Amino acid sequence: MMYCSACGKELATGARFCPHCGAAVAGSPAYTSARPARPLLRSRTDRVLGGVCAAFAFTYGWDLTLVRVLTVVGTVLLPPFVLIGYLAAWMFMPEEPVAAPSPPPNQA
Repeated sequence: MMYCSACGKELATGARFCPHCGAAVAGSPAYTSARPARPLLRSRTDRVLGGVCAAFAFTYGWDLTLVRVLTVVGTVLLPPFVLIGYLAAWMFMPEEPVAAPSPPPNQA
């Protein structure tokens, strides 16, 4: 038997959505297409300029190098559109939160 990962209610076999809370069922086509890998956040670690290319690559599961190459090619071929889009994403896209350091192990 399957259970909803959001509300814990029992699901019918082959269900794509939970009839109780409406959440997409994990592993169903609705779940994989409706949910990005992670939220769209500018990267703090994999950035060259502002982390915009890394944000799109990590969120949608694209190759980071390919996204960067396409951004450069787009900047050369369509400079105003790509530059304005990149700058807007840089200004309005939130940055990843700073990871808190892990606490030291307890010493007894």
